[in-house]
Amino acid sequence: MCGICGIFSENQLHFNALKAMNDKLIHRGPDGEGFFYSTPIALAHRRLSIIDLSDKGKQPMHYLNRYTITYNGEIYNYIELKKELENNGYLFESHTDTEVIMAAYDCWGTDCLNRFNGMWAFVLFDSQTQQVLISRDRLGIKPLYYYQKNGLFAFASEIKALLVHPEISTAIRKDWCQEYLKNGLFKISNHTEYDLSAYQDIHEFKASHFVLTNVNTAIYKSLNFQRYWEIPANYDNESYNETKLNQYLEEYRYLLNDAVRIRLRSDVPVGTALGGLDSSIISHLINQNKSGTAKQMTFSSVYRSENTKYCDESEFINKLSQHLKVENQQIEPTDRDVLTDHQKVIYAMDIPVNSSCLSGWNTFKLISQSPVKVTLDGQGADEILAGYLSYLIFYLSGLSLKNWLKQTQIYGTLPGTKTYLIKSLLLKYMRGAGFSTGFIRDKLRLTHDSPHINQVLKEDLLSSFRLLLFYGDRESMAFSVESRLPYCDYRLIELMLNMPVEYKLHQGWTKYLSRKAFENELPHEIIWRKDKMGWAIPDTYWFNHLYKGTVLKSIQQSEFARSLLSKKQFEQLPHHYNLMFRAYNLSVWGMMNDF
Repeated sequence: MCGICGIFSENQLHFNALKAMNDKLIHRGPDGEGFFYSTPIALAHRRLSIIDLSDKGKQPMHYLNRYTITYNGEIYNYIELKKELENNGYLFESHTDTEVIMAAYDCWGTDCLNRFNGMWAFVLFDSQTQQVLISRDRLGIKPLYYYQKNGLFAFASEIKALLVHPEISTAIRKDWCQEYLKNGLFKISNHTEYDLSAYQDIHEFKASHFVLTNVNTAIYKSLNFQRYWEIPANYDNESYNETKLNQYLEEYRYLLNDAVRIRLRSDVPVGTALGGLDSSIISHLINQNKSGTAKQMTFSSVYRSENTKYCDESEFINKLSQHLKVENQQIEPTDRDVLTDHQKVIYAMDIPVNSSCLSGWNTFKLISQSPVKVTLDGQGADEILAGYLSYLIFYLSGLSLKNWLKQTQIYGTLPGTKTYLIKSLLLKYMRGAGFSTGFIRDKLRLTHDSPHINQVLKEDLLSSFRLLLFYGDRESMAFSVESRLPYCDYRLIELMLNMPVEYKLHQGWTKYLSRKAFENELPHEIIWRKDKMGWAIPDTYWFNHLYKGTVLKSIQQSEFARSLLSKKQFEQLPHHYNLMFRAYNLSVWGMMNDF
């Protein structure tokens, strides 16, 4: 896990520019740095040592006197791939997955990408052909941004590294900021015309894509993106079957366990960010797969104080810690640190955010104070197992009226479902009445209108989920911690999106298959818990109560934030929390960047 950056340029390559870019990524890789120059290309790397801690793991790394790579991520099945490549005659000098990537490309070309099980962003240079292969993992877990203008192609793991290059000139996208003010980042992540970059000429490299191009072509011409992976999805309306359930349970347990097993490959200590059901299952599987007798280390953000305890999950965390016999360390944000930490979050993200993100932020801060450098976390389970209550809107809207009545009675026992049940009926009616998709989405404030849950899950994995991955990467890497996500194993995604919805939403339960799979291995109150909290953060208490005056003053003093607000929006600020919070984030972001 590391930070990467580089330059392809028609002009002279200046070491100081590349060094400045690389220095901005030191938090992603505090264990070392490396540089490579071969006109017209220059590559740099910041190292977070995880696998093969020796100097043989340094990057940029070379192979066969031909290939050079700068790479951020982990290929978890590198051991299996290495054995296959050795059988094909390839030799290796290190124990890294980095060397395996280059050998795999030499052996299989770009088809190697479909063989990788992991998360990655890399740039691989072939000195023989002067070609460069740029690729990002299937879901975009690892970030990569690029700038291409005026004879310069530059890339980096984070936007802040690009901004320090003296030849990169960019401006803020006013339309992006106004869309953010109106609808927030989740809406932006659902729009194909928007990157998670508010800067003109700085773009995200597309997830599940690669570019294979000549270096000079990359400098002067638009990138030719090629997709190497599509998310499969089953849109059949298959009925629930007990025999089929048992088959799915067996396959799900095997794949999730294997996803955990290969993600435990590390030469440094591994732990877990522990919270709800999904991370509880991961902690359980780590216990089954880990070697040695030392207790698994887990870490949690809790809220025990009087004003924030409505977000607290420490009761469930403590029960699970006792059941699994893990060591659990807990951290509670203090009111006095909220504004300062929130500013640090915005700096880490490079863009204004939807929430303070302080649950994840503080958890990784706590982890950074321990020997643990790698965590296995629960992100992605809700997106493949239909864990959010909002999925009920689309599921129920596709049922007959008779079945809708039956299922709403069952799902109505879950806390907080009333609004979703009503919306499901409205969606059913409006779709049947022939209203346009745009009208339906606007009136019901939906990002989808499909009755097929697997289609909704697929769309979310490609859109809104990328925002959660973005948060997770920045929160963890700000503290030099590598976060690995077993639920994002592509084999598991393909299984779950090919699985009929009746095994995910069943008999009044979300994530039914996962609950059923582990009901005999975890406490009943964990597995069959009805109230989903999901890393809740007491933002409204902090920003709409405790520090509201400070927030409003910051907006009023920010010329940048005020320039983006209409007169009506400015007047609404004290009465419209979401608008106020977003405007505050713009003011903080603007102050940091002298906008």
